[in-house]
Amino acid sequence: EVVLHLPHGFKSDLCNENEYEIVLQRMKDAIDFSKQFNVKKLTLHLGGFNNKELGRKYFVDKSIETVKELCDYCYPQYLMIENMPGYNELGYSPDEIKEIIEKANKANLKFIIDFGHANVSDYNIDEYIYKLKDYLVHTHISDNDGTSDQHKPIGCGNIDYKKVYNLLNEVKYKEL
Repeated sequence: EVVLHLPHGFKSDLCNENEYEIVLQRMKDAIDFSKQFNVKKLTLHLGGFNNKELGRKYFVDKSIETVKELCDYCYPQYLMIENMPGYNELGYSPDEIKEIIEKANKANLKFIIDFGHANVSDYNIDEYIYKLKDYLVHTHISDNDGTSDQHKPIGCGNIDYKKVYNLLNEVKYKEL
């Protein structure tokens, strides 16, 4: 199975109102590129919530419309929302991710859990797994000490991977 991470970071932030159309096209170009490799799953960062005047709800609502458009564009590929480590990023909480997925209502919109991101956030890994188990189709595995996303090998941080694997088995996770 081939998986591709869509562009992310400052220059590819879907919450940047001034560059939105350019960033959206960059995502579509990456999707087009991915098709030559038979990519099945596309990882997406929703962007950084950076405008307090518009409010977080504005950006969540806009992200719902964005992922609907990207899901239609990439179908039959899966578009996977990745959980993010910082409050100022969309996709920070399990409830926010679930809301976006359910309101977008696209069969190919899914969830990818990044365990390192979850360990840095205010939420427990099990909250992401239990709340989003019906949408979970991929994982990013690394370790950290809970202070930052350090991308350490398993066993070099404080994530309890024995518990993680038991949780994944409990929810009958069978993907990569």
